[in-house]
This record gives sequence, structure tokens and C-alpha cells, in this order.
Amino acid sequence: MAAGAGVRAVAGRRTNKPVWIAAAACAGLLATAWLARERPIVVRATAVERRPLVVTVVTNGTVEPARETEVRAGLDGRVLFVVEEGTKVAPGEVLVRIDARRVEAELKEARSRRIEAVARLEQAKDAVEQARERVRVDRELLEAGALAPEAYRLSERALAEAESRYQNLQRQIPLELESLDLRIEDLQARLEAARVRASFAGTVYRRQVEQGQVVRAGDPLLWVADLGHLRVRANVDQVDLGRVREGQEAVIRSDALGRRAVPARVARVIPHVKKIESRSVSEALLELIQAPEGLVPGMIVDVEIIVERISDALQIPAEAVFVEEGRSYAYRVVGNRLGRVAIETGRASALDVEVLSGLKPGDRVVLSPREGLSDGMRVQVEAVETSAGS
Repeated sequence: MAAGAGVRAVAGRRTNKPVWIAAAACAGLLATAWLARERPIVVRATAVERRPLVVTVVTNGTVEPARETEVRAGLDGRVLFVVEEGTKVAPGEVLVRIDARRVEAELKEARSRRIEAVARLEQAKDAVEQARERVRVDRELLEAGALAPEAYRLSERALAEAESRYQNLQRQIPLELESLDLRIEDLQARLEAARVRASFAGTVYRRQVEQGQVVRAGDPLLWVADLGHLRVRANVDQVDLGRVREGQEAVIRSDALGRRAVPARVARVIPHVKKIESRSVSEALLELIQAPEGLVPGMIVDVEIIVERISDALQIPAEAVFVEEGRSYAYRVVGNRLGRVAIETGRASALDVEVLSGLKPGDRVVLSPREGLSDGMRVQVEAVETSAGS
């Protein structure tokens, strides 16, 4: 009996050993999962600070010449010459020459007709003088009995006809000359229009015609601009329109300029709102203090218009703020744990946001909070970055 009992006891211990092994494995997995869950997430953070804040309206705009002109054809014809794009031109310099041989022929004909009209009037006047002289001579002959009365009457009749013809031409010729003068003036203007000239010193920065092309009066030919004086036509969202005023400082940036700040000034606000895709915008014209090399018409640039300067504002980088269901939040780092904090934001610059409530100076907030972060999560701050400011 005792021996059998011992055998059963040994057999029972062998039967429970796999259960112990499984239990130990499960415990190990749970411990690993717990440790993994508590492994800190590396985040970047910065301190909440009080310092000056430059409040800006951030938008974009297009570079354009402050002075430009669109040159159009003044008459129909074939283009005989057109200046190359990029050419610097002086006032009065010929930009385009259009074939005007037909106009020249019409002008020559009109001038000839005018000369003929004046000649007809002069000839009629001379005819009257000659007829009067003939009558005077014939009267003397008639009184001397050397001319028959019938011949004298013929002389008088010829004078009357000459005077009548001259009087008629005195009424007709001035009207004809007036019409011809208008015609000549128009043809001369058209002939001059065949040589399209620059109205001011500038650069041909775009052209739309080629040599040999046939154009019609009014067709655009090319554009001339003073590239030494550029400006930016900035889009201003309707909600910001009341904050943008003439004289405010501004800054433009572009990748083409290495993102360096180019100072500008609001020269004019255009009080007209239009739709650009989903935006309702007005426009502000920005005068560049000094246009840098590399800035050309048509370039799209980023614009910051300085609308207010605050001497002391509690602020954090804009990238630290995230929005959920219409409310603003930030993740505050306390010790090595995250705390999601509802914050109230105020005015802003291109980089920073004023904090009205929810944070205090010295608090640390996570930059660029990503998905996966949650309240109470354990974190490791990679570095505490101080905002560079605006």
C-alpha cells in the first residue's frame, strides 16, 4: 500500500509540471508587455515663456513690377521686327516694327489729292484774274471802236463763269482739304504705330509674337516693366482684412532666396473681396524696401504682415498646439509623464501663439505632438528647446 501510494504521488507530480511551465511563460509575457508599455516615448519639448510677440498675418503673394505696360499692335500687318525677351530698352526705342507699305501708299495718295485740290483752287483763282484782264482790255477796244459789242459780251460771260466756278471751289475745296487733312493725320498716326516704341526705360520680360507673324490692331505684342522696382500683390483673407493697414511693416520669403527675410511695407489695401478657390480674399500691395537679386515677376512668395507688437506675452510655438473638436490643447511634461491640457490661445505670429490660459511660465510642452501620445504616458524628453521667437 505504501509503495503504491508513493508511486501515485510521483506520478501526480509529473502530471502538474507542464502547468507550472505554462504559468511561468504567461507571467513572463505579461511582465514583458508591462515593461514595453512603460518604456518611455522620446519627445521634444520646449519651455513656456514670457517675451515679446510680433503678431502677423501670414499669407502668400505674387511678385509683379510696380510699373509695367502691355504693348499692343496699332494696326493690322505682318511683324517685320520684334525685340528679344530680356532686352533692356530706353524711352522711344523701337520694340516692334509692322509692315506698313499699304499705309504708306495710302498716305502718298492722300497727300497727292490734297496738292491737287489746292492746285484746282489756285487755277480757278488765276482763271478769274485772267478773265477780268480780258474784260478790261476788251472794254478799251470796245470804246475805241475796235471790238464788236458781241465779242465784249462774250468776255463778260466768260468772267462770270470763271467767278462762279471759283466761288463754288471756295466752298468745296476747304471741306475737301479738311477731310484730306483728317485722313492724312490718321494715316500718319497709323504709320507711326507701325513702329511700336517703349514709353519708359525698362526690360522686355515677356513677348507674345514672333517675326513674320500677322497681327491685328489691338493684339497684345509684349510686356515691358521696370524690373528695378518690384512689388508684391498679397492675398489677404477676409477675416484679416480689418487688421491690415497702409504703412505696416511686412516680410517676404521665398525658397529661391534661401528663405531670407526681405523687408517690405504695405503701400495700399484694395477694398474688394474676391473668391480664390475656397478663400474669400482681398489684396494688399507691398512695396519692397530693396528688391534682391533673384526676385522676378510671377514668383510666388510667402508673406508676413506685422499687424501688432506685444511687449510681454506668454507664448509657445504654434507646432505645440493641436485641436480636437474645436478646442486647443497641448501636452505638458510633468516629471516624466504627459498631461493633456486644454489651453486658450490668443494672437499669433508665423511661429508662435499667445497662451491666455492653461499654462504658466516654465511649463514644458511637447513639440509636434503625434498620434499615439496620450494623457499619463511616460516620456523621455530628448532636449528642451527654447523658442526662437518671431
